[in-house]
Amino acid sequence: MGSQKRKLLIIGPYPPPFGGVSVHIKRLITLLSANFEIIKIDESPHLKPTLFNLRSFNFLTYFKLVSKSNIIHIHSGHYLLRLLHFCTAKILNKKMIITVHAYEEKGKTFIEKYIDLFIFKQTGLVILVSEEISQKFNLKNFLIKNAFLPPNLQEEEPLQLTINNWLQDKKDKGYFICCSNASRLDICNNEDLYGLDICIEAAKLCKEKNIKIAFVFIVSDTTGRLSVKLYEDLIQKYNLGNLFFLHKFSISFISLVKQADIILRATNTDGDALTVREGLFLGKIVIASDVVKRPAGTYIFKNRDLNSLMKVINEVDSDLKNNSGILTTATDLPQFNASNYKDFYLNYVYN
Repeated sequence: MGSQKRKLLIIGPYPPPFGGVSVHIKRLITLLSANFEIIKIDESPHLKPTLFNLRSFNFLTYFKLVSKSNIIHIHSGHYLLRLLHFCTAKILNKKMIITVHAYEEKGKTFIEKYIDLFIFKQTGLVILVSEEISQKFNLKNFLIKNAFLPPNLQEEEPLQLTINNWLQDKKDKGYFICCSNASRLDICNNEDLYGLDICIEAAKLCKEKNIKIAFVFIVSDTTGRLSVKLYEDLIQKYNLGNLFFLHKFSISFISLVKQADIILRATNTDGDALTVREGLFLGKIVIASDVVKRPAGTYIFKNRDLNSLMKVINEVDSDLKNNSGILTTATDLPQFNASNYKDFYLNYVYN
C-alpha cells in the first residue's frame, strides 16, 4: 500500500448538531484517521470556524479540496448536493463512494429520482444502510452495510448538570427513563418525522395510567420546519412539565442513552437508525416504529399508532419491573468488530 497515506475526502454534515449521519461521519473519521489523510467538507447548517462548509459558497476552495483528494466519499442527503459532488468528482477523475443513509420516495419528482438513479449507477460504489433502501433501486454496484460504529464512551461529553439532576430526581422517585431524539423537527408525509408529537401523547397516557416512565427528548437543531414552541405548549397544556424534558440543544446522545432504561425511535420513515443500534449496543430496551426492518431485540410498534405504542410500553414497563428483557452486565453487551469496517475501506480504496 506504500508509506504515503491516501487522501480521503468525506463530504456531509459534521457535528454539531448531532444526528445519525453526522455522528457516523465523526466516528468513521476516528476509525480511519490512522490509515488515511482525512479531508473534510461540512454540509451542516452550523458553520464552524475551523472547518470548510459548503454553505460558504467558496467554490474555489471546494474545487481545491476535491482536486487534492484521491477518493471522495459522499454522505449528502439532497440529490442536488449529490449531483454537485458527483459532477465535480467525474470532471476531476476521482474515485467515488456514496453512502445513502435514508431514502424516502414520497414527495420526490420524477426528475429527482432519475438524477439519483443516474448518479448511483455511475458511481464506483454505493453503500446502502438497509435492505429496504436497496429494494428501491436496480443497482449492481452496491453494498448493504449498516452505519453503526461503536462509540468510544470515554471520549463522549458528559451530560449537562441540568439534565443529570432531572434524571436523578426521576430515578429517585422510581421512574424509568425513556429517551428519544431528533436532529431537527421536520415533516415527512405531512407528519412529524421524528414522532415528538406521539411521544408527548404517550407521556400523557403514562401519567393518566400511573405508568412511572419519564421522557427526555433531544432536539439538536431548532431550525426545522416544525416549531419547538408548539410542542412546549402541548407539554404545558398536558401538565407534563415534570415528566417530559424537552431539550433544545445538541448533546452527546450516547451519554443520555447510558443513563436511560428505554430508547424510543418513533420516526415515520427511517434508514438504519443509529439510535436503535446504540441502544441495543448498550443493553437497553429499544422501542421502534415498524417503518423499516429493525435489528433483532427491538420492540416494534405500528407506525403512528398510539394504541400500539402504549401496548408495547405496558409490556416494557412490566419487563423492567421484573428485570427481564434488558441486558444488565457488560459481558451481555453485543460485540461489534469495527476492524471489519476499516478493512473494507482499506481494500476498496487501495485496490
